[in-house]
Amino acid sequence: MNKISFGIIFTSFITVGLIVSCQTGPTHRKTTKVTRLEMNLSAFGVESDDFPSVSAIIDFKTKFSLCKKTYFTPALEPSTYTLTEEEIDTIASLLESTDLRELSNRYKMSATDMPTSTTTIFLGDAKFEIEDYGLMAPEPIQKIYKIIYKLQY
Repeated sequence: MNKISFGIIFTSFITVGLIVSCQTGPTHRKTTKVTRLEMNLSAFGVESDDFPSVSAIIDFKTKFSLCKKTYFTPALEPSTYTLTEEEIDTIASLLESTDLRELSNRYKMSATDMPTSTTTIFLGDAKFEIEDYGLMAPEPIQKIYKIIYKLQY
């Protein structure tokens, strides 16, 4: 094989490799960072007056969180609390490892008098809103509920 033939074959392999690479794209999935989470976890409809409603805001860029807990029963005082950095990182990891487009924007159970909660997730330029009647949304939303409510998980 002479130098010209080798050069043509080598150039052909490089060209084909570049074309295939451009057509198939990168082999890894680019992860978009979650920037903010807003949750309104309502207890309205729950028979227990001792069960709290929680409004939560998490800013993942600054690791800031604020959760406000209120009760239907006036004797129970409202309170606020924050999440730990580990809890914030866990929530971010759960959201970023989930294809949020696969989640429905509405979940509903057939029972009546159940609480309706709203979760708004900001991921890059995208905004995902989930309305959940009865707290029946699938994972990772269930795990996030437990973290926000400060339940053992």
